[in-house]
Amino acid sequence: MQIKSIKTVAFQTAFLASLLLLAVFTACRPSPPTQEAASQERQVGTQGGRLVVADRGTPKTFNYLHAGDAVSATIATYLMAAPLAEMDHDTQQFVPGLAESWQQSDGGKTITVKLREGLKFSDGTPLTTDDLIFTLNVATDKKSGALFRESFLSGGQPIKATKIDDRTLKLEMAQAAASIESFLATFRPLPRHKLEAVYEKDKAENAKNAGNSSAPQSEFANAWGITAPSANLAVTGPFILKEYVPNQRTILARNPNYWKKDKAGKPLPYLDELVIEAIPDANTMLLKFQQGEVDLMDNIAPANFATLKQQTPAGLSVKDYGPSMLTDFFWFNVNDSKDAAGKDVVDPIKRAWFSDVRFRRAIATAIDRKTIVDNVLRGLGTPINGLVSPSNKRWFSSDLPSYNFEIGKAETLLKEAGFTKSENGLIDKAGKPVEFTLIVDESVAPRKAMATIIQEDLAKLGIKVNVAPLEKNAFVEMIEKKFSYDAAIHGYAVSDMEPSTAISGLKTGGAQRYWSMNQKQAKEEWEKSFDRLAEEVDTISDATQRKQKFDAAQKLFADQLPMIPLVVRNFASGAKTTLGNYRPSVIIPRSLWNAEELFWKK
Repeated sequence: MQIKSIKTVAFQTAFLASLLLLAVFTACRPSPPTQEAASQERQVGTQGGRLVVADRGTPKTFNYLHAGDAVSATIATYLMAAPLAEMDHDTQQFVPGLAESWQQSDGGKTITVKLREGLKFSDGTPLTTDDLIFTLNVATDKKSGALFRESFLSGGQPIKATKIDDRTLKLEMAQAAASIESFLATFRPLPRHKLEAVYEKDKAENAKNAGNSSAPQSEFANAWGITAPSANLAVTGPFILKEYVPNQRTILARNPNYWKKDKAGKPLPYLDELVIEAIPDANTMLLKFQQGEVDLMDNIAPANFATLKQQTPAGLSVKDYGPSMLTDFFWFNVNDSKDAAGKDVVDPIKRAWFSDVRFRRAIATAIDRKTIVDNVLRGLGTPINGLVSPSNKRWFSSDLPSYNFEIGKAETLLKEAGFTKSENGLIDKAGKPVEFTLIVDESVAPRKAMATIIQEDLAKLGIKVNVAPLEKNAFVEMIEKKFSYDAAIHGYAVSDMEPSTAISGLKTGGAQRYWSMNQKQAKEEWEKSFDRLAEEVDTISDATQRKQKFDAAQKLFADQLPMIPLVVRNFASGAKTTLGNYRPSVIIPRSLWNAEELFWKK
């Protein structure tokens, strides 16, 4: 079963629900632990008040199926939509959400889901299995615009859903899933009574305009866009939309029909309002936090964290929570496609260099990651050799090829690959000087600084690197559509610690296979092996075997280096000391994972 994640970097990453630990499945397994049992550490709070949170922008949609950027994902997915199963970040365990239980049978291919009694959408309309079936139909329809359609497929096929009664649904899958919890945590019901009419209208229009490339855009994709009246939205999450001001702020209000209650039986959420202020500039964000205009600030930049630690304003608390889920990678473009004029998108001579694993290993060995951590991240980072962040303690593998900073070793690898160092720099077998351009998103200051360090390090090998910062949209278009570049630095962010999330997008044809985005079939033996291992990670339910397969996939990736790992950044967060139940997590949505429980202490 394919499970993807909601990405924070505008690459759809499709991203989804915060998941963490693998569950070992048995036929017809018992119900998971109750939500109440998993939540004993929660403080009972008081209702009322407004929390102001800083973020980089405002959302582009309020439909979680279309949330392809970090802000939209936070608001539409985590704050306004509730999943069937959810992750308790305190215990790192899956717990029931809208579904009170689920059982597997038929070797894990059939799942019977039982909804809680009395569930309602925010407008008071009952939530039933009809809404679940509608959501499945929409999510798997290619015309609906769902960014992570594959998360609702099993073996590449839509999951069959059969209504047993208003609260019970039978799901039949083409193949067993290693972690059905990850699917249930992705599954956030949409209201049939609000969206079915526009969806059916779209289907009729699609049938009418089949084959017409100039057919009108899907109305369903825009039904819950940023211009939609709040009255049109019926949601299941802790908050509803109150007010939206483009590029300024999003104001959410408590959902009066949210299903959760605290240990004392009081309805959640505690907060009356949650305000997400759009503050694109990190220094402005810091100033507003210091002055008390912002109550909570996540992803504090290293320089700003240093400032806050030197002199923390009274009433504020800031902390480094260790490695995050965001890893920075450097890769060479080996796409062999051609542009509209029939020209190779990558110079064939350069592509030959980039395709040689010895060249890639030499480059990896010549990059001083410690300097990146010390100088760029101010110590708030960790050098890495593989795909997975050390914060993923269950699935992180330390048994990987290492690429410590050794210029001499890098020179030896280049010599073995046929490169020679001359007075004019490094040259290949044909005497061609080794030079390439490294593109980077100009809006991400740490990566621009990393590019400069890479430029300086590779100069020691005689390689000329031209750093080319691009405007964000131009950068995304280049690596996702045009492909006419040499190398790039970017981030690989996953929304959870589930192995399938880490590698599903890296298989042939995957959405995060940046080094060769246009490749349709595996060509090299290592690619075929990686795809096979990734498929086994998706489907094997035995925990020990699955760990072995995932370790093998990580080792293969680190050995072949289609993307060269650089560092994983630490996650730093700060908030007012009077904010109760504030327990940040390295997994998105970080400090807002338990937003319904946040309250102001009296």
